[in-house]
Amino acid sequence: VKSKQQPLEPKREPVKVHQPSPHSENPKEQMTEVLTKSNMPSRPNNTLSKSSTQKNKSSKGTKNNNRHVMNSHSNGSHSDTSSITSSSSDSTNNNVNNKQMTKRSNKTNNKQKRGGKKNSKAPRPTQIEVVPQEVKDLFVALDCEMVGVGPYGHRSVLARVAIVNWDGDTLLDHYVKVDEEVTDYRTFVSGIEPHHLESDDAIEFSIARQRVLDMLEGKILVGHGLKCDMSVLRIHMPWYMIRDSTKYDPFMKPDPCMEGHLIPKRLKELAKNKLGMDIQQEGKPHSPVEDAIAVMELYKKARGKWEKAIEWKFNKTMAIQQQKQQHVVTMANRQSAMAVSSPVCVFAG
Repeated sequence: VKSKQQPLEPKREPVKVHQPSPHSENPKEQMTEVLTKSNMPSRPNNTLSKSSTQKNKSSKGTKNNNRHVMNSHSNGSHSDTSSITSSSSDSTNNNVNNKQMTKRSNKTNNKQKRGGKKNSKAPRPTQIEVVPQEVKDLFVALDCEMVGVGPYGHRSVLARVAIVNWDGDTLLDHYVKVDEEVTDYRTFVSGIEPHHLESDDAIEFSIARQRVLDMLEGKILVGHGLKCDMSVLRIHMPWYMIRDSTKYDPFMKPDPCMEGHLIPKRLKELAKNKLGMDIQQEGKPHSPVEDAIAVMELYKKARGKWEKAIEWKFNKTMAIQQQKQQHVVTMANRQSAMAVSSPVCVFAG
C-alpha cells in the first residue's frame, strides 16, 4: 500500500521590511550635501542629472522586483507594508520627473523669449548727463584761419577768428586785416580771399585780439591745435585752462615712425569717427565756426574722463612744486647755518 506523502510546508524566512534608498527619500538634500562637500554653490531649485536619475530608476526597478518576489512568499500584512513602500517611492519618482519636465519647459520658453541666444544681454538705458548752466558758461571753443606772409607764404598770420559757446552758438566771428603783404591766401583750406580782408567788416588785429582776450577771461578754452591759434593771436593761458584735442591721449594715434609715441589725429577724422559729423569736406573751404562746434562736441563726449585726467595732472604738478619749494627752503636754512657756524678770518693790513 502506497502511503500518501503529505507535501512539505515551505520554510518561512524572516520578514524583511524594505528600506527605501537614500536617493528616493529626498533628492534635494542629497544634492545639497554633495555640493556642500565639493565646495560648490548649491541652488535650491536644482534637480538630479539625467544619468543619476536613470541609475536611480534602474536600482529602484531591481529592488522592486526583489521585493515582489519576497512578498509572494510572505503574508498579507507583509504585502501591505511593501505596497505602502512602493507607493511612496513611486510618488517620489513622479515628483522628480515632474520637476525635470518643468525645468526643461522653462528653459525652452526662455530660449524662445531670447530668440535662441544664450548670452543675449538686455540693452542698458542711456544715461543723459545733466550739466548745470554754471558749468556750461565756463567753456568756449575757438578756431582760427590763417594766411601766409613772407617768402613762399611760410609764416602764418591771423585772418579769421571764431568763438562758440557750449551749445554751439556763435559768440564771435571776425575777419582780420593783415598789415603785411599776403603771399599765400590758402583759399583751398582757409576759404580766405582778398575781398574778405579788404572789406569794411574786417577789423584790425589789435581790436580782434582784445575782443578774444575779453571773451576768454575766466573761461576754459577748448580747441584743436590751440598752440598755433594762440601763437597767431599772441596770447597765453595756463595749461589747466586749456582742453586741446591734439593733446588728449584717447584722441591720438600711435606714431608709425617712433614706437611708444603718439601723434594727433585730424579733426575731420575725429568728428567722423566719434560724432558722425562730416566737416572739412574736400573741395570746400574750412569753416572756423563749424570746426569750433565739432571740437566742443568732442569735449562734451569725453568730458568725464578728460576732467579726471586734468585733475590728476594738476594735483601731481602741485605736489612736485611743493617738494621743490621745500627743497629750496631746506638748502637756504643749511647755508645760513653754515655761515653762522664758520669762523671769520681777519687779516691785518
